[in-house]
Order: sequence, then C-alpha cells, then structure tokens
Amino acid sequence: MKKILFALLFSSLACYSQDSLFVDCYGTPSPENWLGDGYCDDGSYSWGGNPIYFDCEEFGYDLGDCEIPMEEGVYGCTDPEAVNYNPLAEIDNGGCANVACEDGEAKMLFEITLDQYPSETGWILTDISNGQPIASVSAGEYSYEQSNTTIPYQFCVPETGVELILSDIYGDGMAGSLWGGIDGNFIILADLEPCGSPDIIWELPDANFGGAAYSGPIWLENCEVPIEYGCTDNSYIEFNPTAQVDDGSCESLHTLGCINWTSFNYNPEATLNEIIPVCDYTLIIEDDAADGWGDSYLAVTQEDSIIGVYTIGPGEYFQEFNIQLETDKAVNVYYFEVGGLQQPQAEVEFQTMHNSFEIINSNDVLLIQGGVFPFANNGAGALQAFEPPFWHVYSAMPYCGDYCIPTIVGCMDEEAFNYNIEANTDSDDCTPVVEGCTNDLAFNYNPSANIDDNSCESYVYGCMDSLAWNYNFLANSADESCLYFGCMDPLADNYDPIANVELEGACFTTVLGCTDPEAFNYNEDANTEDFSCIPFIYGCMDSTAFNYNPLANTDDECILIVEGCMDVNAYNYDVFANTEAECLYDAGCVGEPGEPYWLNDTCYAWVIMIDPYCCNNEWDTKCQELYWSCEGDSGLDIEDLLQNNALIVYPNPTESILNVISKDGIEVKLFDVIGNLIVTTTENQIDMSKLSKGTYIINIKYRGEIINKKVIKR
Repeated sequence: MKKILFALLFSSLACYSQDSLFVDCYGTPSPENWLGDGYCDDGSYSWGGNPIYFDCEEFGYDLGDCEIPMEEGVYGCTDPEAVNYNPLAEIDNGGCANVACEDGEAKMLFEITLDQYPSETGWILTDISNGQPIASVSAGEYSYEQSNTTIPYQFCVPETGVELILSDIYGDGMAGSLWGGIDGNFIILADLEPCGSPDIIWELPDANFGGAAYSGPIWLENCEVPIEYGCTDNSYIEFNPTAQVDDGSCESLHTLGCINWTSFNYNPEATLNEIIPVCDYTLIIEDDAADGWGDSYLAVTQEDSIIGVYTIGPGEYFQEFNIQLETDKAVNVYYFEVGGLQQPQAEVEFQTMHNSFEIINSNDVLLIQGGVFPFANNGAGALQAFEPPFWHVYSAMPYCGDYCIPTIVGCMDEEAFNYNIEANTDSDDCTPVVEGCTNDLAFNYNPSANIDDNSCESYVYGCMDSLAWNYNFLANSADESCLYFGCMDPLADNYDPIANVELEGACFTTVLGCTDPEAFNYNEDANTEDFSCIPFIYGCMDSTAFNYNPLANTDDECILIVEGCMDVNAYNYDVFANTEAECLYDAGCVGEPGEPYWLNDTCYAWVIMIDPYCCNNEWDTKCQELYWSCEGDSGLDIEDLLQNNALIVYPNPTESILNVISKDGIEVKLFDVIGNLIVTTTENQIDMSKLSKGTYIINIKYRGEIINKKVIKR
C-alpha cells in the first residue's frame, strides 16, 4: 500500500530554507528545489536578486527546454480536482498536483500555520494499523523565513485510521501571542458525505498545547458521488438539473414565453419563462491605500467563459469595468494573492488587506462583493485568496429579468381626464376633461369641472352701482346696500330723485360763493361752491423790509435790513447782520489787524506765504516790493513762483477753486474746524465752491512730510 502519494509546498505560501541552497552554473547561491521545475533556467529568473543559470553541462535537467515552442495562452493546471487548479488556465502545464488515491485509501489535506518560532515545531502522521509514519517534519526543518506562513499538504491515508502528533521542543506549543507574535494553527480536512468540498475534521484546540498535541484516531472512507441519470439538456421540459449522465429521456422542447398569467403578455402556450439572456454589470475593484495591487489580480468567470482578469496600479483608489453576464449562470470571482520574491505570506496578506471588489447591476443593486470589511472578524472580512486548501471562490447568480410585462389597467384615451400614460389595458372608464372652478365654496363654482383652471372667485357682497356713495368695485354679489345721499325735497333747488338718504340741511336755495372757511375770501352766506376761494398768504407786505413777500395778502411781522459781514471767522463779523456785506480777514501777522493789508488781498496773502518773515517779523521794504510786483503781474506766473518755492497754495481766501502747486506729487486732505474730513485727493485743485463760508484746515503730504495750512472760504 502506498504510504504517501504526494506532499506539496506551494511557493506562494512558503519560503525556501537556507539549508537547501547550493550553487548554479556560475557559482550563484540557488535553491535546490528550483531544479526540474520546468522552466528554462537560462538567466530569465532570479533568486535573491541574482540571475539563475542551470542550462550548463553540469546540470542536464533543462537541456532542450528553451527550444520547445510555447503555445500562446495561459499555462497552468487545468484539472478542477487538482489542489493547484487554475480556472484561468487554457493550456495544461503538466504540473497538476492531484492525488488519485487507491482502493482502501482516502484523501486528506493538512494546513499548518506556523508562529514566529517555526524551528521549534514538528509533527508526524502515523498509520495506527501498524504504527509506521506516513509523513513527518522534524523540529528544525522549518526555517525562520517560514515564520507565520501557511503550508498545505495533501496525502492518501489508509481507511484503517491515522493519528497526528504535533510537537514543540520549547514547550509553549504554537502560542506565538505569548511573546508578542501571532498564534499558529493546524487543520486537517477531508471530503466527507455528502461529497463535494473539504470538511474540517480536526483543528488545533489550543495553540498553547505545551510539548505535544494529539488528534486522536481518525478514520476516513473514500467519498464517492453516486451517478444520477436523466435529461441533461435544459431546453427540454424533462431537464433534470442534478443529472450527470444523459439517459435519452429528453423529448419535449420548451416553448419560451411569459408564463406569468397576471402579465400583460402572458402566453398560455409557453412552458418555460423567457428570460433576458445577457445584461450589463459593473465590476468595481478598490484599493483603499492607492498603492496598487502589485502582482495580485482578480479573475471573473461564468461557467467555462473567462470574463476577464483585472488589477489596479498605484495612484488609483478604484476602477470600474463594464462586464456582461448571462442570466441564471453562476458567476465566480477568484482573487489571486501574489507576493514579491521572498516576501512572507503574512506580510502580503496585510499589505493587500485593503483590496476589495463589488459587482453591481445597472440599478446599483449589489450582486456580489468581497473584502469591503477587511478588519471584520479579526481580518476574516478581507478579500480571501484563491489558494489551497480552501480555494475560496466568490459566487453569485446573476439575473437580468424576463420579458413579462406587468398588466396596468387604466384609461388609454390621451384626451381623457383620467388618462393613464402607463396603462396597457383599457379600463373603459375614461372621463372627458372639463375645465373650470372646482371649489364649491367659490362664487363661480362649476360642478361639472374636473380640471381647475385657477378661475375661482370668492363671494364678495356689496353695492354694485357705480353711482352709489358706497359703490364696491370688488363686489360680485349685490346686497341692496347702495346709499344715495342728497336732497329728497322735490321743491328744493338741489332735489335728487335717486337719493335715499337725506342729511340734515341737505336741501337749500342756491347761493354761489367761496364756501371754505379757511379761505381768504370765505363767504359765510354761500351754500354752493363757485371755486373762487383764495388761500391766506401771510408775509411782510412792506417792500422796503428785509423779508418783504410780494405774494402775501395778509400782513405779518416785517424785519429791517441790516447789512454786515456774516462770516463768524471774519474780523468784522456782525452778529446782527442779515444781509451779506464785505468781510475782512486778519492774517494773524505782527501789527494791528488790517495793517498793512487784510488777508482778502490776494497779493498780500501771496507775499506772507512765500516770505513768512513779512508776517512773523515785520512788513519791510522788501515785503512791500514783493507786494507791488504781485500787483504789477496780475497773472501770477506760477513757473516763476516755483523757482524759489517747492509748494504753493493760492488763492487764500478763495471763493471756489483752491490751487495746490508743487514740484513733486502730493496727497491733500481738507478738514473743517472740528476735524471732519471733507476731501481727499492727489489732484492740484480743490473745488470749494459748494462749501460753507468759514475757516478750513488743509493737510498736505509732500516729500514724506505733513504740512498744515489754514484756508479761508468766503
């Protein structure tokens, strides 16, 4: 009896031990396990960053490999029963790792997950019928590079029974968490009745098992699936979905159509509901870290068809792909978790924990998803890799709908009031459209209307005669409330035949005149207005008075004319003046006011501005000569003035325009005497014509300095 048929360590799950290294054709350290792997080892592959060469005379393993022409397609194991079956493979590479057990034997799978101290762990699988080992690993065979990795094994074991003995030479089992790491585990699987997929028949109960753990006797029987015969063609009524072998019982072809009797297009002859065969779905692959999936990828298949292979590069958080799926055919999603060279599997799983996918239909209804809750259940919610021994497959059944049309009963007349645009079956109850006021409380309510046209009017009661005193133009319902005031005596001059209300004294004999007692020409005897009333106009009727009013017809107080200076800032200000006379302004210089001139004199103002000595010290001969030169040149040549002065402000006092002339740029602000800002400008003129008379302060920013001057507006 064959004791052990196969033991397979996948390179994607385990690292080579340093003990297995030797040298290639050129002395490069290489793993012995590489030999005979089917590759053309002519430097196209590397180990530890160095190219590997086994195509020399010393190694005859791969002679001729490079000359074999390779077929185009995806290579891999194409046997679904093999432990390394690749659903994407199109060409078998001859490397299927499958165990076909002999009679009296059953298939058993191991999955050992090492902690961070792998060299302490060993195990032996014993045939309990004779006590001989079937397979074993001694302490020290697992290397440090295999820390926290998961290694699968596959065996054929005798049905007479086996027992596993798991050992740890340190005495702390595989409890790596005791030392800040991750616990290890050991799982035994086999295919039990009902046959189909591996079942867990023993799992390490406690990682801290001390020096040894025992599975106890395990008896297995080879699981055989019984063959079921029947019609295997689903286009026939006799189709048996569980049949494996066709027995020729297919006789009656299905008639496709809508078999839902409540539908609008129900077909009583149909035997099979006609479904929409293909529809669009969206595959969304995500990378929450945006660092790319690396060498990992996702494959989507439907029955024997490969829909596509998908991955995402760095810099993208998600990508969407449009895929077409057939209805009622299972879609399978495989996640191939591929790490870099010599990268521990635990690190690969952690780095790719943020990978996920979703498949949704055109209505955003989720069909299937994986990895969207990566940290759920201690990481079990992450995207699960398609790898032994569990071979995780995400599967779902797409449905594109059928061709049945729901029956919708309703009025199908587009002109009708109750027309139903969605109806496909007439209800024979169409109602014609009648527009009008549908509010039964409205004045113009139309009981026949079924469409309100916004014409409803409220009842408004009142007098509807426009000749009445109390005519209400808003009324739409008369209430006999009209009032007509007037003389009801037919002998009176003003008799009104339509009057229904007579006021006291309403009847009279006509006397024309002004009937307004507030008027200048009021006639107390008049009873009929002749529109001759003249209003009272009060005012001074003395033409020599200050406040004479030529329109007045009723005299009131007159005020005498008092001429004088009315500017409070002037030297000769007259508090009693009511008529403007010439004002005199003191320059504030030495001597008595007005000596030798008043500030009103433009030439005087100019002299004391350009030569402050004439103001602050004395008015000497030079000052007088400057004054006469000004009188002789009434045009005031500004260019001449600027030859000796950097800044000129004139005329001061002024009645309108104040000039501010300089050789360089200026910024000017004008304030009143209480500090209110009146004008800000960078121009050379300020229009003061609309300002009140009085004193103002001009603030000039010139060459970084501030110059303040007093300006008189007259």
